[in-house]
Amino acid sequence: MKFREHRGSYAHSMATIIEFENRDGLIAICRNILEPLHVEINSDLLQVLPYTHDDRNGWDTHIVRLAGYGVLGFTDGAVPR
Repeated sequence: MKFREHRGSYAHSMATIIEFENRDGLIAICRNILEPLHVEINSDLLQVLPYTHDDRNGWDTHIVRLAGYGVLGFTDGAVPR
């Protein structure tokens, strides 16, 4: 699966693509993003929700949010729990 960070432009966001295998891998990516900000991530607070089909990259895009924080990025599909 693929994850891209939420950035100011589509091109900047696509430049951050990281591949992962499962929810634990996505959580690790999100921890790396939030660590410099001293924000702790709780798996129960990480939400991966259907967003839209993106014709630019062919993704069945899902939005990745941390409750109480905001949007971290997007995946190319649903991430099983």
